[in-house]
Amino acid sequence: MKSKVDRPENFDESAPNLPIETWFQLLQMGSWKLNLRTNKLFCTPATLELLGFPKSHQITLDGWLQLVHSDDLQKFKQFMNPEDGSSKRDLEFRFHHPVRSIIWLRAVAEFSFDFEAKPFEFLGIVSDVTALKEKELEATDTLLKELANAHEAVKSSNRLATIGEASASLAHELHTPLSVLMAQLQNLNILHQLNKLGEKELGEHISSMTNVTEELLNRLKLMQEMTHGGKPGLGPCDAGEVLKGVRSLIGPTLKDRGIKMMVDLPKQLPLIRSNRGQLEQVLLILCNNAVDALTNTPNPSLALNFYAEDQFAKIEVIDNGLGMNETTVSSIFSPFFTTKERGQGTGLGLSIAKNIIEEHNGQIAVKSSLGMGTTFTIRLRLAETIYRKVAF
Repeated sequence: MKSKVDRPENFDESAPNLPIETWFQLLQMGSWKLNLRTNKLFCTPATLELLGFPKSHQITLDGWLQLVHSDDLQKFKQFMNPEDGSSKRDLEFRFHHPVRSIIWLRAVAEFSFDFEAKPFEFLGIVSDVTALKEKELEATDTLLKELANAHEAVKSSNRLATIGEASASLAHELHTPLSVLMAQLQNLNILHQLNKLGEKELGEHISSMTNVTEELLNRLKLMQEMTHGGKPGLGPCDAGEVLKGVRSLIGPTLKDRGIKMMVDLPKQLPLIRSNRGQLEQVLLILCNNAVDALTNTPNPSLALNFYAEDQFAKIEVIDNGLGMNETTVSSIFSPFFTTKERGQGTGLGLSIAKNIIEEHNGQIAVKSSLGMGTTFTIRLRLAETIYRKVAF
């Protein structure tokens, strides 16, 4: 005698003829069937329980759609559209659970077709994958944090490399004012020993040493501002002072290599919204790249220009060096891209410069062609309409 299997009370006799073992599996996992001709939806008790409803609850297709998360509703409708894709479907989506708030569900389904190859029903299973999705999201968050930390480490490394290059130039430049300061002190000591240190001579020596000391402190302050990491503190910044600071730091290197430097500033210019230390870092990166590009260039020159246009400032760094082809220009801001020989560059400088300018809500662009030099243009918002007189 054959055993009899009780089916749910609301079981539709038009359901597909599946093996009994398959029905048991579907009943346990949570299954559903949609009649595409009547839009009548049948859910097993296990499915209703999974969705947060009593086993005796009746849910319509419209009721189901209303509970799908709004951000996933469009792709769920595509999932149910027989004309959109293959007959087999697989989708993960969010669902408004009456008790657990929002849960993640995975639906796997397949369309059935009649003798005329027209779809007449949609049969599928559904499972709760909330725990799995939470683990995936947690892993993604962890990965994003690790990437952010790595990005900050790269920025810090590049900043230190830039500072190292500037430090070598600064050390060379500080030698002269320190020698002057030492000579002034020696003269004071000699005059003091000879009892020839008059009030006038003392005042002149003190004034000279004060000027030299202030110059040294200003240059060291620039280096200190450059070493400050983290998010930039943006505020009104004197572009003239920034460009003077950069010229002070890069000047000795340019002099040693016979590179002529030109700075073009209007007599009066507005303040820009920037972090001085980080903007100087960007300009030093651009200037150091220009110095490398000017190797073996006849009559090498480097220009720093400033313009004010509407509510924005434009800073240009221009060299008459070798220039770049279109392929190089298109990749120049990509991390780790470099045209230098191995061991001579990290390929991170311009990528970091671009990130810093974007953190300033600004833009940086490059124009170049082989044999015609290169122009980098930085565009930053002005801080205010107050103009500063430039003493350069």
